Amino acid sequence: MSLAIISFQVNAENLQDVRLGNYLIPGIFGQALAEGMTIPVFLRYKGGDLQEKQKVADALLVLGKDGLIIEDIVLVDNPDGAMLAENTRKLISSLKDHLFNKNTRIVLSPDAELNLNLRSFVLTLDVSEKSLSAAIIPRQSVLGRSSVQNFSSVLNYDLGIYRSQTKRGNSSSNSYLNLDNTFGIAEHHFNVNGSLYGIGDAQQSAQLYRLMYERDMNGRRLAFGLVDTWDLQSLGSLSALSTSHVYGVTYGNKSSTRIQHNQHSLTPITVFLPSAGEVRIYRQGRLLNLQNFSMGSFEVDTSRLPFGIYDVDVEVVIDGKVHSRIRQTINKVFSGNYVAAKELNWQVYGGYVDYDNRSNRKDNSNQTYLAGASAAISYPEILKLASAQAIFGLAIQTSAYTVEDHLVNETSASLSVNQYGNLGWQGLITQGGHYRNIFNINASLPGGSGSLWANREKSYIGTSLPIYESDTYSYGGTVSLNRFFERGGQMTLSRTVDKRDRSSSNNFEYSTALFTGRYGTVDLRAGIQRYQYGYQANSSSQRYISLDFSLPLATWLSTGISSSNGNIRAHLAARKSFEDAVLSSAGVNLAKLIKDNNNGESDYSASGFAAFDTKYSAGTFSLSRPDNNRLNGNMTARGAVAYSDKNFAASGLQEKSGVIVKTDILDGAVLSAQVNGRSYRLTGSDNFIPLPPYAQYKVELMNDKNSMDSFDIVKGRTSNVTLYPGNVAVYAPEVKQLVTVFGRMTTKNGQAIANAVVRNHIGKTTTDATGTFAMDVDKRFPSVSLVREDSGICEVDLDLDKARGVKWVGNVICTPQTALVQR
Repeated sequence: MSLAIISFQVNAENLQDVRLGNYLIPGIFGQALAEGMTIPVFLRYKGGDLQEKQKVADALLVLGKDGLIIEDIVLVDNPDGAMLAENTRKLISSLKDHLFNKNTRIVLSPDAELNLNLRSFVLTLDVSEKSLSAAIIPRQSVLGRSSVQNFSSVLNYDLGIYRSQTKRGNSSSNSYLNLDNTFGIAEHHFNVNGSLYGIGDAQQSAQLYRLMYERDMNGRRLAFGLVDTWDLQSLGSLSALSTSHVYGVTYGNKSSTRIQHNQHSLTPITVFLPSAGEVRIYRQGRLLNLQNFSMGSFEVDTSRLPFGIYDVDVEVVIDGKVHSRIRQTINKVFSGNYVAAKELNWQVYGGYVDYDNRSNRKDNSNQTYLAGASAAISYPEILKLASAQAIFGLAIQTSAYTVEDHLVNETSASLSVNQYGNLGWQGLITQGGHYRNIFNINASLPGGSGSLWANREKSYIGTSLPIYESDTYSYGGTVSLNRFFERGGQMTLSRTVDKRDRSSSNNFEYSTALFTGRYGTVDLRAGIQRYQYGYQANSSSQRYISLDFSLPLATWLSTGISSSNGNIRAHLAARKSFEDAVLSSAGVNLAKLIKDNNNGESDYSASGFAAFDTKYSAGTFSLSRPDNNRLNGNMTARGAVAYSDKNFAASGLQEKSGVIVKTDILDGAVLSAQVNGRSYRLTGSDNFIPLPPYAQYKVELMNDKNSMDSFDIVKGRTSNVTLYPGNVAVYAPEVKQLVTVFGRMTTKNGQAIANAVVRNHIGKTTTDATGTFAMDVDKRFPSVSLVREDSGICEVDLDLDKARGVKWVGNVICTPQTALVQR
């Protein structure tokens, strides 16, 4: 079938018009068609009046002797748009040298066709719902290549020091410094972890815990060297290796680069929109979420919805009218699973084990060999009842390894029944009848009125493995009395029994909100704790009751009394938080003995603390007087130091990768960086933002909403990075720190210079009739100039060292051919 052509003749010398169907195409346009013209293909719902602006392909149209043909067509992926069904994509891709019919149409299938509107020359792909595939949100993705190809490193540190002094002059002190350094080059990294103990003391010691190379990419992880036992337990427990060093290697598909998007409902909710519209989600008649979509079939983004299993009503609204309504079930109970659903995760490992502690062993040797494997799998929905209200999920882990001529198997299983509860078991078995079993159960009471839990642990290990034997059980529960009457509060009871050391403990606590208002809240807490050891007739007990006051301006007060072994003590505590300050919080605790049972307790005790959080480090200070004879103090500090591409920067936060932002900010000004929706304050020339590795980040600079400072981000407002451990990306945007200056231009004798142009290197303005002007000035180049037809050029350097946002510069005296004087 060919397109009807009444006249067709195109050449360079004599361009003639071309008739296509009922339309006359100008000669110059016909020549362009004869040479080939690429036009976009837009998606449209069959029978719909509105044309969607979704581009799905590019088509090369050519006008030949037999008619108008599609010489080639290339599909275009649109992540935010509709997705064509695979069969429809194949039909479109097969359109090579295909003729339009006389109606400028190409029928692909009963559900899809191409239509060319000759009047507007717009090519559309008209489809029905069957030609579209639902755009399902992926539950898993693989991290791409690193954005940092150069050498970089992140050093995390933790420092702790304490000192105790007595009245007799005796003192004791101790300290530690933990260092964790990760060196990275692209996807490769090397980790060194160790500690120093008793720094500066005669018995100072050091310990190396990890010296490991690791490459985790494309869903496969390889690590070798001196590794920590935790590096081998990403899938299953290896409790027989606790407090051990392993010189070995591990490989498996439990990878941090295979990212699980577990925040979505297990059961996708898909909707179809014949044209652009919105989707409204209701729960029990209340609007829960609102999302906008273009034409097509899409999965609703359930990551924004609350966790749990519940029914929702989903409405598709187009042009203000409800097009369709369906009821669906949200299932987000199992979103915390750490293995991919129904996918077997595995890991193999082997090496040489060096035990740190052999005190409970018959054999005093400290070395042995290790070989083993671990696996894990998750079935979020092994059974779903017809009512869809009870969904059973199962997760299983197992490890089999040989160590010290012992073959050990450790297996755990967890059975969940949506929001109702969880039943778990952990087991260990080895030859010779040695075993360990741990059972636990958690159950939720109906209507959110509380929960119950129980735990039982029993083991027989002997001296074959470095595992302590146990024979314990515990149980307890929490009841929310608020479900039954207003301000009923919450009651918690628990009991723990250890049959090996013949000890037991009982705990009871009750709390409630007595008052809640604009001036603060008042909470009541009361409890009893009772301990008994070795079946002794006597036992220790403690009773307490306190009132907690939470006041505006981040202030908290607590007062109450406690009773322990016949002594009654009164307590007073206060804490306050600070915003944008070196001290993030501070507090004090006071206690006074009001009834003495003559067992030697101090008449009063006091303690205070302060937490600091700076750009370079964070930590705490604490000082306490527990009794008349002792004074104790301690300090902690933590942070990170990063290096990349000859740049150093520090932070009070800790992670194994991050971004250095070079802004060259002056005079304590504040800029803000938003990283995946979280804001960070930037000051000074270099700022290190620690970020978790194995992730993609969007870094965006913006003015800080809580600061007077104003910035013009000329280049590099946003940056996208992919970080692996040890990666530190350097981000150097072009930033102008602006100050809006107001002033008045005058001559030497004080006469106003009206209607004159004032310039600087970023802009210009004009003075008004009184010589007043206002303009933005880059703080790094604080000069302005004025050109007068009769007096030449005037220039001045403004004093903006302490200016923040806006400054009145006063009278500026213009002396031709000399410097301006600011007064």
